[in-house]
Amino acid sequence: MKLWLLALAFLALCIGCGGSSTSSIPTSNVQPRVSVNIRVTVPSQLLSTNVRSVVVTFVPVGEVVPPPIPPLTIDVASGSNDCTIAAGTTTCGGSLSVPLGQQNFTITLYSDVGGKGAQLGVKSFTATITGAGQTIDISSASGTLQVVATLQLVINPPQLISGTAANVTVSVNAFDGSGKIITSPYNVPVTIVAPPTVSPGQPPILTAPPIVNGMGATVATGPDQFFTFAYSGTTVGLPPSLEFMANALSVPSVSAQLTFVLPTPPPTPTPSPTPTPVPTLAVLATPTPGPITVQPNVLLFEAALQPAQTFSAAEPGFTSLTATSANPAVATVTAAGTTFSVAPVGAGSTLITVSDGAGRTGTVAAYVNQTTVIIQDRRRSH
Repeated sequence: MKLWLLALAFLALCIGCGGSSTSSIPTSNVQPRVSVNIRVTVPSQLLSTNVRSVVVTFVPVGEVVPPPIPPLTIDVASGSNDCTIAAGTTTCGGSLSVPLGQQNFTITLYSDVGGKGAQLGVKSFTATITGAGQTIDISSASGTLQVVATLQLVINPPQLISGTAANVTVSVNAFDGSGKIITSPYNVPVTIVAPPTVSPGQPPILTAPPIVNGMGATVATGPDQFFTFAYSGTTVGLPPSLEFMANALSVPSVSAQLTFVLPTPPPTPTPSPTPTPVPTLAVLATPTPGPITVQPNVLLFEAALQPAQTFSAAEPGFTSLTATSANPAVATVTAAGTTFSVAPVGAGSTLITVSDGAGRTGTVAAYVNQTTVIIQDRRRSH
């Protein structure tokens, strides 16, 4: 009986000492992977003229499943071994081993081959992986953000007249690492910081929404964004210039000045020239028809020393008449029977009187270098 109990106890002890035969090392949970083809057309919307390589990176969701998946680098420069030409179209690409299902990727554009040089753009995209040999085209530029390397702040106009209210437009130009101006959305927002515009007890110098404690902040997320600031026209506390600044994450800040200048004084009026007085001919009696008839009764000379002019005089019963000039300094007269010659001497006017010696007369008016002739009718009895 004792031997049976000892054997039973020994059997129980051996069973307890056996332990578990299961290993404590966890089983690996590696997801199945398939090789997919990543393709990009050259040229395409995705690639600017400065892009020479594209790096496609798999972005796992949650815990990284070993082994790691290295990124795919595609050289897109002319003559690249990653490119083929078919039917006149250049296609560049490579293969990437990734898990099945919906997966996330990032694309980074570089200015040099081999994923080197300046970063020119970044893009994230999602693709559903259905099986081996699947082709994923990444030529679309949708969602691509250009990487900002440098900034330029533009103020238009850069100069305002002190005391004259006006608007000023502020904008920013962004450039990538190759120096090319960016024409699509930026990878980082660019903040434009206005100078202090309000001082205690003084009117505002500039106003633009939003204004927070006298500071205006405006954010540009892409090109062709313009922000208008209004100058109130005040001169109280107005400095010679105001400084605007633009900054973005990991990008050097830049600044630009808005200057104020004094208004230009009005030009001194040029005095008008004094007009030259125009001589006015003296009022002379209009030659009156009488017993002695003269023809013509008015002689006009443009200047002194011009050729003489003649007039004739007639009176029934007389074959010889005499004539005298009232002002020989203007014109002289000589007689030859009933024909008279008048010679101009100097500027002015004179009245030439023809007489028969019996008290009857006739008159001729002579004008030398006169621009205005005024004749007054006057009738006399002879």
